[in-house]
Amino acid sequence: MIWYSIIIIQNTFLIKYKQKYNLIPIGHGIKFDINFIQRSGLLPTKQYEQFIGFNAIDTISIAQFLKLSNKIPEYQSISLVNLTNYFGNVKNNKLEHTCEYDTEMTIALLKEFLNIIK
Repeated sequence: MIWYSIIIIQNTFLIKYKQKYNLIPIGHGIKFDINFIQRSGLLPTKQYEQFIGFNAIDTISIAQFLKLSNKIPEYQSISLVNLTNYFGNVKNNKLEHTCEYDTEMTIALLKEFLNIIK
C-alpha cells in the first residue's frame, strides 16, 4: 500500500510540474540514480521519457572537465564527499550518502563550479 501511495504522489508531482518546467535530472553519478529509479519501478523508462525531456547533468563529468582544465588540482579526488571537503562545504558527515545530504552537496558543488567558470 505504501509503494502504491508513493507512485501516486510521484505521478501527481510529475504531471503538475511538467506543465511548468522542463525536468532535468542533476546528480553526482546521476546515471546510477536514473538506472535505480527505472529498475525499481519508481519511474519506469516509458514514464521517464514522458516527463524528463533533457539529458541529465552529471557533476562528475563537470568535475573531470574542470580537472582537465586545471581549475581543480589534478590530485583531487572527484567523489562527492572529497569535492565537498575540497570546497569547504562539509556538513554533518554522519549524513553522507543519504538522499538529502547528496542532494544538498550536489547543489553546493554546482554553485562552486559556476563560480570557477565565471
